[in-house]
Amino acid sequence: MDDKIPATILGAAVSVLAVGHLIMEYYKLRVRTRSISRISDHIPRQPYIDRAYLREIYMNSLICRGDINYIDQIRMKPVAFYELCNILTRYNLVRQSKNMSIKE
Repeated sequence: MDDKIPATILGAAVSVLAVGHLIMEYYKLRVRTRSISRISDHIPRQPYIDRAYLREIYMNSLICRGDINYIDQIRMKPVAFYELCNILTRYNLVRQSKNMSIKE
């Protein structure tokens, strides 16, 4: 009977160490795969040559689809939106720049 108690304690200790080792290996593997995916995220993209043109097309597509789509996207009718743009520009609260138009 006395021989079984130390063997049981030794078996429990070995199993706890084995599970701890497996958990550590799992987290090491997760860190390695996460760092590899981060490296692939930093691949340089192609420059946006037609960015201003594409933005203008997008804004015109919102306007030309009709009032329902316009209200869904901007939450106001086109007439109210243009009046808001006029008021903001009249009082110099917003200014158009090379990167963004007043409508945007």
